[in-house]
Amino acid sequence: MALVNGATYRFENRADPNRSLNVYGNSPASLANVCLWTSDDDDICQQWVYMKSGSHAYLVCKGNQNLALDLYTGSGSSTVKNYNAHVYAPSETSYIEIEESDGDYIQIKLEEYSNKYLTANQGSNGTSGGKDVNAAGNVYFYNGGLTDDSQDWLPVRLDGGSAPEPGDEGEGNGTITVGQRPSTLNYNRACYGPSFNRFHEDYAPGNGTAQCTWHCYGRAFEVLGKTIQFSGSGGLHGKYWYDRITNGEQSSVPKANSIAVWDDGGSYGHVGYVEKVDSNYVYVSEANWGPDYTMNVLDATDGQVKRFPRDDMDRGSYAFVGYVHLDI
Repeated sequence: MALVNGATYRFENRADPNRSLNVYGNSPASLANVCLWTSDDDDICQQWVYMKSGSHAYLVCKGNQNLALDLYTGSGSSTVKNYNAHVYAPSETSYIEIEESDGDYIQIKLEEYSNKYLTANQGSNGTSGGKDVNAAGNVYFYNGGLTDDSQDWLPVRLDGGSAPEPGDEGEGNGTITVGQRPSTLNYNRACYGPSFNRFHEDYAPGNGTAQCTWHCYGRAFEVLGKTIQFSGSGGLHGKYWYDRITNGEQSSVPKANSIAVWDDGGSYGHVGYVEKVDSNYVYVSEANWGPDYTMNVLDATDGQVKRFPRDDMDRGSYAFVGYVHLDI
C-alpha cells in the first residue's frame, strides 16, 4: 500500500503482530534505540509521520519531530555501527524507500544502500541498550530477502485520513492576489493539523490561535512538499527562524518560496511566506498580523497576501532581518 505524505502511522511487525516499531523511552531523544514494543495506538513513541521532501522520504518520530528513523553510524561494534536503527536529526542515513510486500504489508529500505531493509527480532519488547542485531526485540537494517516475515510491516494509519493531503512535490503557489489567500492555500490540509504541524498546539482552525509560525510551517509543506528543519527544539519564535532553519539558505535577496523574518526587539518577532517576487515588490502570505485581524484567532485575514516594496521591508517597530530560501 502507498503511504500518504504527512500522515501518521503505527507499524506492526508481521512476524510479531502484537508489537510495533517503537522509540525506547517515554520522551523520545536523539540517539534513542528503535525497537519493538507492545502495540498501542495512543503511545506517542509508536507514532511515525511519513514525510516526503522533494525526492526524499523519511519517518519522523511524532513524539519529537526533530528526529527521524535513522541508521546508527556512531562508534561501537560492527553489528551496532552498520545495522542498528535509532532516531536522529533527518539526514542521508534517514532517507527511506517504501516497497510493497503482499496484501497491505510494506518493506522499508534505506535509500543510501541497495539492500538494507528494516528488520525486527521478534518475541519480546526491546530495551534501550539492546542495540546488537541479535538482541531480543531490537530493530535494525539487514539484507533483504528474509523468509521469516521480520521485514514486513503493516502500516496502521492513526490520523483518520480525513484531511486532504498535498501532493508529494507540493501544490505550488497558485494564483497570488493582494488581499486574498493564495488559490492553493487550504487550512484544512493535514500539514496545518496536529498530526504534522509542530506549531499547531492550540493553533488549529477554529480551535484557538493561528500563529505566523504555524502558517509558514504548513505553507512550506503545502507549496514545496518540504518540512522546515531547525537547529533546536526550543526557542522557535519567528524572530529566531533566520538563524535556526537548517535546510534553507540565508539571504538578503528576496526570492519566491522563502521565509521572511522580522524582529521587533521583543520575545516573538514575525515570519511570513514569500509567495512571489517581481522587479518592484515582494508578495507575502502570513497569519496573525493586522490591522483588522483578530489576535491569535484564525480569521479571514490570516493567509492573505500583502505586498511590500523590495527595498523597504521594515514594518514599524518590526525590523526586517532577512530571507531564508527554502527552494534550494
